[in-house]
Amino acid sequence: MSSERALRRRAHAQGLKLVKYRQDSRWFGDYGPYALADQNGCLVAWGLDVEDVAMALAE
Repeated sequence: MSSERALRRRAHAQGLKLVKYRQDSRWFGDYGPYALADQNGCLVAWGLDVEDVAMALAE
């Protein structure tokens, strides 16, 4: 399993930002726990768990 820090670095290398929603956030239910955003802040993938993020960044 990749650490969150490693996933953030991999996302950044691909021009993406890893977004983590806190469980008490009002957005957690719709977009969390993790999402990927492009350089403009637009979400390109959401509703991901750590394994999903790792797979998305591996492609």
